[in-house]
Amino acid sequence: MRDNRSFLLAGLVTSILIGAWIIYPRDDTPERLEIVLDDVPIPEFLKNHSEEFSQPEVIQVTDGVYVAIGFALANVVMVEAPKGIIIVDVTESVEAAEEVRRAFRNITTKPVKAIIYTHSHADHVLGAKVFLAENADVPEIWAHHSIMDHYDRSMRIAAEITLKRASRQFGMYLGTNLVNAGIGPRLRTGNDFTTRFVLPNKFLYKEREKITIAGLEVELMHIPGETSDQIGVWIPSKRVLLCADDLYKAFPNLYAIRGTPTRDLLKWKDSLDKMRRLDPEVVVPSHTRPLVGRKYIYDLFTIYRDAIQFVHDQTVRFMNKGLTPDEIVERVTLPDCFGKHPHLQQFYGTLAWSIRGTFHGYLGWFSGDATDLSPLTRRGKAQRLVSLGGGVENVLVQARKALDDSDWQWALELASSVIALAPSNRRARELKLEALKKAAAEQISACARNYYLTSALEEARQVHVKPNMKKINEVIRQSSLEQLFLAMSRRLKAEDCSDQNTQASFTFTDTNVSFCVHLRHGIADVTGTVCPNPKLKLETTKSVWIQILTREVSQLGAYTSGQISIDGGARAFKQFISCFEQIE
Repeated sequence: MRDNRSFLLAGLVTSILIGAWIIYPRDDTPERLEIVLDDVPIPEFLKNHSEEFSQPEVIQVTDGVYVAIGFALANVVMVEAPKGIIIVDVTESVEAAEEVRRAFRNITTKPVKAIIYTHSHADHVLGAKVFLAENADVPEIWAHHSIMDHYDRSMRIAAEITLKRASRQFGMYLGTNLVNAGIGPRLRTGNDFTTRFVLPNKFLYKEREKITIAGLEVELMHIPGETSDQIGVWIPSKRVLLCADDLYKAFPNLYAIRGTPTRDLLKWKDSLDKMRRLDPEVVVPSHTRPLVGRKYIYDLFTIYRDAIQFVHDQTVRFMNKGLTPDEIVERVTLPDCFGKHPHLQQFYGTLAWSIRGTFHGYLGWFSGDATDLSPLTRRGKAQRLVSLGGGVENVLVQARKALDDSDWQWALELASSVIALAPSNRRARELKLEALKKAAAEQISACARNYYLTSALEEARQVHVKPNMKKINEVIRQSSLEQLFLAMSRRLKAEDCSDQNTQASFTFTDTNVSFCVHLRHGIADVTGTVCPNPKLKLETTKSVWIQILTREVSQLGAYTSGQISIDGGARAFKQFISCFEQIE
């Protein structure tokens, strides 16, 4: 009954909120290779950028406004009001948030009257519980009205791949070889950290709204940029603006390699214009250090928005001429006014990624060249390239030559082509490792460096990112039944079960909630009702169901003890559940 027991929905969920990953040695066919990352040079420019946030500290930017920098990837801002404090953003983990809370408590013991989430990204919302612990009642928790749509997209629907790629982008497994994360010291998440997201209870529906919190008037502003659910906080009495992630001391991530929709560059530019017109005296970004001085801030907003408009307009210009993304990347370079500006160094986003993302945002995946309408698969292309190159040995000779000529990208492509055909080819893998390390050494983008080096560790089979059931169970306990059941459809093995036409009803007697899961045509149609013609019926309570999902109790144990009933037969139910993938 072990299979029966794990049916689930181990798999169901969100597999995998941020932090649900842990390193395990791999045990698959390609052998483990030795790799040393300590010898990868660090560009002095990138190393010096760490000074922006290397030491955890609380900075008083003006009377009653404090920002905690260096404790986590994102900053936390505390605004002291007459009758309490306002916390803006809460870091990515309970542990990081607790360190910030203690630091703030050295300044004031006033109660937390409100939390404001500037947007849905994990590094801004997952430490919330810490700031509620002292309160008898839940304070106001403000966010844009669309925050949960964005949160669910990245943290539930596409979580498994997005967070795997994020672990590379942020260098979560590089240990002492991590220089920084571009906009902060590091992402403090993983096996040693916990997360506690708290749902917002107040929402911004307007473009701008004045509210009073704890006796202080603040204005919330919709400022779409890095996300479209982003809000800024304007404190007119202090002329202080909290600009969220619309500006930091690095080239903006107009597209993020961890996997995001392309950001709307025109709306981002407009948001910077909106904030520029406020003429603030102090600006506190959610990453990197605060900015002081009206003219300095005005000029900085101007150059930042101009750089974003430049990327947009030049990409669109050449796109409309029929150039492909590759051709546009070759054509467009940043003028010195942007390329040499200290706030536009490509420590985080890059020009090339931004161009490709902008093109995709307007025209999608197809480049416009008929050659790309039905491209060869990666393996198919590799077969032809290796054949054209005279076989594996000749291709590897050319890869070695490319490395000797400092042509890292060509070496990487040649070695990867051989690996696509022969995954265990040791020589190809060693050449790929060398190419990845050489490419990483030239990056001032922390994201690019981290991604190359983490990919090298994975290729060497030194690490393998796998879901951590402790973290998965945290997510399960915090999820609604609706979220758990909707996740089932995304784990259906259509190739095995497309011929099934089966309805299964799930009823929870303590909450009086039912769900129907109808398998048909290779999909799982999940509705919040009892099935009209169920082949299977299951009854239990939410608490027992959660215990089964978290493996605190087996399905067999719950069944024999009467905590769960199955009408239709355990064998049929096991067959039904076998259509859904487990988390591996």
